[in-house]
Amino acid sequence: MIQLLFNILAAACLSYLLVVAEPIVALRNYLRLTDATWVGRLLGCALCSGFWVGLAVTHSVLDAAIVGVVAEVIYRRMQTIPIKDED
Repeated sequence: MIQLLFNILAAACLSYLLVVAEPIVALRNYLRLTDATWVGRLLGCALCSGFWVGLAVTHSVLDAAIVGVVAEVIYRRMQTIPIKDED
């Protein structure tokens, strides 16, 4: 049970990073996978990416759905944290 919770949290964090990490965003932009394409919308969405990463990690549709929701919660929570400007 603990291992499953760990896998869900790890997959959600990985999904979050796939959506917002600067190298991944730069690669998506280089490949022209913007929000104008359906693939770009899938890769830019924490809920969608979370589901597919969760399915690959857990091999369960229910667990993958949970991963997607957790990834979306992490994404939305991280968007509300103010970032200080470093001078």
